[in-house]
Order: sequence, then C-alpha cells, then structure tokens
Amino acid sequence: AGLGVAAPHGSPGAVVAPACLLAGAGGVALLLHGGRWQFTGRRMPFVSAGAVLAVVSLAVVLLAALGRNQSVVALLASLVAVAVASAALLAVTGARRARGRDTSNGTGTPRRPHPLNNLVGATLGLAACTAGALQTLAEHSPERLVVTDGVTHVAGPLVPLMLHTGLIAAAAGIAVALVVVPLAALRGRRLPHLLAVPSTTRLFTPGVVAVGLLLRVGALLTFNDARRDAGDPFFYHVTANLLAHGRGFIEPVTWVGTGGELASALHGPAFPAALSFWSRLGGTGYLDQQIASIVLGLPQIVGVILLGHLLLGRRAALIGGLLAVAYPNIWVTDGTLFVEGLMAGFTTFATVCAYRYHATRRTRWAVAVGALVGLAALTRGEALLLVPLLLVPLVLRARDIEWRRRLQQTAIGVAAFVAVLAPWMIYNTPRFNVFVPLSTNSNEVLFYANCDDVYSGPAIGFWSFACQVRYREEFGEPPGDQAEKAEFWRSEGIAYAKAHWQRLPKVVIARVGRQWELFRPGQTIDFAMVEDRPTGAVRAGQWMYYGLMLLAAAGTWGLRRRGRPVWPLWVQALAVTLTAAYAYGTLRFRAPFEPILCVLAAAGIVALLDHRLRRPAATAGPPDAATVAAPSTTQEATV
Repeated sequence: AGLGVAAPHGSPGAVVAPACLLAGAGGVALLLHGGRWQFTGRRMPFVSAGAVLAVVSLAVVLLAALGRNQSVVALLASLVAVAVASAALLAVTGARRARGRDTSNGTGTPRRPHPLNNLVGATLGLAACTAGALQTLAEHSPERLVVTDGVTHVAGPLVPLMLHTGLIAAAAGIAVALVVVPLAALRGRRLPHLLAVPSTTRLFTPGVVAVGLLLRVGALLTFNDARRDAGDPFFYHVTANLLAHGRGFIEPVTWVGTGGELASALHGPAFPAALSFWSRLGGTGYLDQQIASIVLGLPQIVGVILLGHLLLGRRAALIGGLLAVAYPNIWVTDGTLFVEGLMAGFTTFATVCAYRYHATRRTRWAVAVGALVGLAALTRGEALLLVPLLLVPLVLRARDIEWRRRLQQTAIGVAAFVAVLAPWMIYNTPRFNVFVPLSTNSNEVLFYANCDDVYSGPAIGFWSFACQVRYREEFGEPPGDQAEKAEFWRSEGIAYAKAHWQRLPKVVIARVGRQWELFRPGQTIDFAMVEDRPTGAVRAGQWMYYGLMLLAAAGTWGLRRRGRPVWPLWVQALAVTLTAAYAYGTLRFRAPFEPILCVLAAAGIVALLDHRLRRPAATAGPPDAATVAAPSTTQEATV
C-alpha cells in the first residue's frame, strides 16, 4: 500500500513494474500457502512476510524517485499495490482459520468467515490508488488541469476524483479476491465442485461486477475516450449540471448559447436526474459523468446473474455474468454517456420480477414489474411497450388463480406504472401548451426517419438530421414551444409516410433488418461513428452478437425442455423490433435485449454442456429398468 501512496508521478516503469509484480506474486503466495505453513508447523511469521513486502515497496519508491515516466505506470503500480494488500489480508484471515482461532461459534459448527473480510482489502486500496489514479483521472479531464509556471495543478473539487478513485480501488480489491479466494478453495477439490464453495459463491456477484467496472473504466481511459460534447450526451451532461444548480429541466442548447431558460422535455428525466447526484458532489465534467454512466449501467450484470440463477442455477449465473461483462455492445454503451445502459438495467430487473411473479403469483411482484417498466419509460419512452407485451400477459396468463384476482393484479400493476410516470406528467402540464406524457423526442424522430434520405439509397431504414436542416432552411422554424414543435415534426413525418406508402413496407423491413444486423451489417460499424463508438469494439461486438444469437437458439430449446417459460425473455426482442419498425434501426435501440441475450446464450452453453456430458452414458449401452425407475441422487439434484 505504501508503494501507491508514496510513489510520485513520473516513476520509472522499468523499475516499478517488475518490483510490483514481485510484490504481487509474494502476496498471492502468502495467501495460497500461509495457512499451510502455520498448520504444518513450518512457521513463517506474517510479520516477516509483511516486512519483506514493505522493504520491496520502500526500495521501489526510493528508486522510482530518481526517474520519470507517465502516470499510467503510477496507476499500474497502485493497482498492483491493491492486489498485494488484498492478498496479504486474506492470507492473515486464512492463517487464523488454519490455527484454529475463531473457527467455531461455540456449538461445534464451523463459523463462516464474515463477508467483509473479503472487502477490507478493497478499502486498503483506497489509499493505495491515490498517487496514480488521481493523476490519470485528472489528465482525462482537461477542464481540471491548470498549468502555472510549467507546473500542472488539478483545479476544482477533489471529491469526485476521490470518489472515482475509491470505486476503482474497491473494484480492484474485490476482483483480486474473486481470483485468489477460489484458487485457495480449489486445493483438494475438483474444478466442477468450486461453485459449491461458500466463499466463492459469496464473492461471485460482487467480483464479476467489479471486473465489469474495471473493464469499462479501463476502456474509457484508453480507446473509448471520445468527448461526448454533442447530441444526446451533450443534453444529458448539461441538464444534469443544471439540475444540480436548481434550474430544472430547461433546454440546454439555448441556455449555453444565450442564457435563456426554455422548458424542455426532449428526453426522459431519469438519466439526467441520476447524473445530477454526481454534479452535486462537484463532478460536473464529462469524465465524471461518464464514470457515473458506467456505474448506472452495472446493474445490467447483476440482473443477468439473477436471471441465470433463477432459470438454471449457478452455472448459468456464472456464464451469463461473464458474458455480460465481456460483451462489447453492453460495455461500450456504458461509457458513451448514452441512456441505454440505465434503461436496460430497469428492463432486465423487470424481467427478473416477472419470473418471480410466475413462481409465486404474489401481487408485489406485479407491482414491481409495473414500477420498473415505469422507470424504464422515464429513461426511454419506448419502454412503455412492455406494459401490453410483458405486464398484462404475465398476469392474465396465470391460470392457476381465479380470473377476478388476475384482473385485480393487472390493475394494480398498471397503476404502479402510472404512479411512477405521474409526477413527470404533472410537472410538464403547466410548462407546455400540449400534453407531454414522456418526451418530445419520440415525435420529432418521426421526421428524421421519414424523408427522402432514408426511404431510398444507402441510408434506407436509418435516420437523417439533414432532412430537418433543409426544411428549416427552406421554411424556417415552426412556431410554438418545444412540445408544439415536436407535434409539428410528427405530423410532417406521418404525412410523408402516407404520401410514400408504397415504399413504406420496404423501409420497415430495412429498419428491422438493420436492428438485428441482417441488412447491410457493415454499415452498423460505419454508422457507429455518429455516436463516437470505437470501431474495433463495435466490430467485435457484432461478431460476438452473431455467436450469442446462435447460442440463444440452443438456450431457448434447453429452457423449453426444462419447462421454463421463455416468452418473458423474447418479449424484449419483440419490443425492440416494434421500436425499430416505428422509428429506425440502430444498435442503441437493441440495448434492452442485450442482457437478455447473454442469459439466453448462457442457457445455450449449459444445454450444450449437459448434452455433451450425457453422450458417454448414451453410448455405454441401454440402461436397465431399475436405473430408469430409480434415478440417482445426482440426477434428482440436477433436475
């Protein structure tokens, strides 16, 4: 830990990196073998081990003070220091158990280690990361750097930088624990039994989420670092800062340009309201809010894990969580300051609650589905499709309860949905001359998606802002407030679609084809430049998407064989398809289905693994009648 605190900015990587790797290897070895050393009598006092690590760290610090290098090296040194601190702490905990201390609660039952034992190392990482992480984060916030007489200073509040540093340090500590604790538990056990180890299962969800956070932040600080100072990210960024200063939901472009305050409901309120909490702490820069966006997108991973566990148990939860961490179409969105990550989190948890309702038929789960769909609709308006597609069929299909009870639960669930939306609708009523239930953008987009540029040619099925620019140049700006203007653009878009109804079926097919990357998939990568998505990540996400879809087909087959309902999963795909048919096909609109795709792919991998494991038994010969009549305990447990 002292390495990360004392190593100055500009430490030489040639000295720091090997020493850090050596210290990290010593910490991991201490964890894996410390308990055995104490138990077998070959004592290696932990004071001596700690002294060795301290001497190594001190030597590295002294040598590092003599050289220069970039801040990324200092950040790497800090993260390795987190690994050392976490591993050493876990080693001490394991040694205490091995010596027989604190292993029983007085009843003869072994006492489980407290879950916080695995997280204290992350707390130590808060101090270990300060030297490298603060400088690296500051360098990615140009508005925070001030150069005076050749010396670079960090301007503005340090609270958001410390908050981000704490998140990175905590994620690093938990990720280390996710790796080393299973390795320690693996001694004397076979790999398939590892998921049954309590210390491993308790660490799995926070560990996978921590790895997801590190991956997303790492991408943000390297290749996914384009500044989102235009379009929707600009709207969310400025609106969050305006909310933090008590100015409400006003039009950000007008306020930045002229200082005027015009009422705005261009997008839903949920995402900028969530970002405003970071702004209230002083995190008003793009990097601050991009990290906040990453944090808001992490619940998707938790939802995938919960869905996998509900449907198929621990294996599906493990595989699905890892897929959600690695899938570029999920983590790229989380760092782009777009709203889809938060919306996908709400819709994924709505699906979790739908399966809870299917298992229990309790009213509270129907209420939870309605409330979560309402929150998703406040994030992106098209989520309201889940009311008729998910909530209503979910309750009405519950044939094991009486019809009157089903109607009551449906009404209560819809009431919960309306109750979530009601404050926003009431807030908008006096601000506009026309009723605005969610946002004005859903009306305006009809003009972008219904014009000459996107009804033929290479951009068919997409959208074109140039159409609106040409209309303004020829006819001027339509009159009225923002809601009245949106109604005007909506009427113009519908009028164009009616006038060109012969081409509309072809355009709708192109939209849906683009949505599922079946029509001109190469343009998906080209059009990603519009949203400043890294081309390499989009290309990797496209290939992984095709593979996941193949696995999803096998997963659907496997779930149906086990008697699990699959329509609550695929209804997300139907909602995405309807959205594309109404508006246009784009990668962003598929975001609510991406976590579900990871769940289905995990189910497909589980089904293929089970099929492969059954093959040797099938080739060994037909089972006898007694075996068929009396299945084994293992088979019963599996079912």
